[in-house]
Amino acid sequence: MRIAILLLAAVVAHPQNTPGRPTPPPAVTCAPDHLTVFRGRPVQWSRAVGQSTMTIASDSGTTEIVVLKHPDTDDGSQYFLLNTKPFKPADWTRIEEKPGTLRRGLRVSVWACDDGRQPMIDWQVPEKK
Repeated sequence: MRIAILLLAAVVAHPQNTPGRPTPPPAVTCAPDHLTVFRGRPVQWSRAVGQSTMTIASDSGTTEIVVLKHPDTDDGSQYFLLNTKPFKPADWTRIEEKPGTLRRGLRVSVWACDDGRQPMIDWQVPEKK
């Protein structure tokens, strides 16, 4: 009986073990049945006052376009994560060589809720050693 309880606790504690369904980071708060994730490589990126746009070559072989709206600023980082953690102002240098030019080798997971809220971009950047 004790083994069954421990196994159940392990399944509840690690929902990312569900095959084919990644677990969103804590900052993504919509219900899983109202959530889509696009994972892949950013192939185009632009940011300007009011909007940032990214084109992604997804791991599933599709091309996805993500638009973030951020009125009166060119900084959409309130919708960013870096390796699932909150994005900080100093993290811009980890994703961009210069404003509007991404560093090579980046990957992203874009978490999009179907309720109209802004998507969250989780930048996957190799950890500094």
